[in-house]
Amino acid sequence: MGAHVKRPSPTPMEGQRHEVPMGAVLALQRVWTREKMVGIEMARTSVLAHRLGLATTSVAAVTSLGIFTTLQADSSTPARVVVGVVTALAAVLSAWQTSASRNAEVEKQSLTELLQTLIPVREKLVQAVSECQLGGTPVDADLLAEAESVLKNHEIGSPGEYPSFEEAETKVEDELVALGLLRPGQRVP
Repeated sequence: MGAHVKRPSPTPMEGQRHEVPMGAVLALQRVWTREKMVGIEMARTSVLAHRLGLATTSVAAVTSLGIFTTLQADSSTPARVVVGVVTALAAVLSAWQTSASRNAEVEKQSLTELLQTLIPVREKLVQAVSECQLGGTPVDADLLAEAESVLKNHEIGSPGEYPSFEEAETKVEDELVALGLLRPGQRVP
């Protein structure tokens, strides 16, 4: 006897999707884009700090080796000049790394705070949009106002978008298409 595979019966909502107001889709797109942008920027900041640390460590190692070699041997004046220049370069790189690390920490803290503000709003918007799409439940106007407030506060604190904004926007639009909120090639106004 063959195994009987029972197929799930269609749910009453299967195939029926309610139209989500474009204002709700726009709010979701804007919040989600900034959330993704923050993630990309945090990763970029970490990579830059790591690369600067590697460069500084390498130059410091060469400097240490040069100083040690100079102290061990009676070196000529040109060798001492080279060691002096490399030592100065190491000091400059070290100071730059310290400054960059502080700046990266400040930026990371700012981005973390923004992320902590965006995630709950995006989660509420996804829930509301899903309920609207699947059950026809209207999206709460207070939620849209909350999203707009969060976005305005971000725009006030950040006069320009980060370089990763367009990359994040493209990813979110692809996800909105996958969720059936946009048609392929459609852009949110």
